Amino acid sequence: MREELESQEKFLPKDEDMKAIEIQEGNKKYYKLAGMMFTENAFNNLHNFATAKGLRIVVSTGGCSGFKYEYDFFDEAKDDEKTYQLSEKLDIYLNDFTFDKLHGSTVDFTIGLHGSGLKIVNPNVKRSCSCGTSVGF
Repeated sequence: MREELESQEKFLPKDEDMKAIEIQEGNKKYYKLAGMMFTENAFNNLHNFATAKGLRIVVSTGGCSGFKYEYDFFDEAKDDEKTYQLSEKLDIYLNDFTFDKLHGSTVDFTIGLHGSGLKIVNPNVKRSCSCGTSVGF
């Protein structure tokens, strides 16, 4: 299993990952940043709910499937994080491990009776728990 993990491609940040690019696909608008696609709904709601200069997203160990997503607003990045500019008003803070694990994901924002907030649709996930709070890679 270790050899399998070592042979998997690792995604590392490039210059074009640092600032959001607006993409129009039919009637949908996305913001590509840090290897992820933020929906227009996520973009707008993150700006509406922002309580600080940036949003930190972290893939950390925990949960029954091995990893979980944590996110909250902060005014500055940690020493091991890079700052990605979603807009002039809002940054995204990611460490390289999180960048790698979220690469290719779509970030949306849902509002509903059974949970509201950020929703990360991650093609790198191999398994998830039944409660939906942890994932495995």
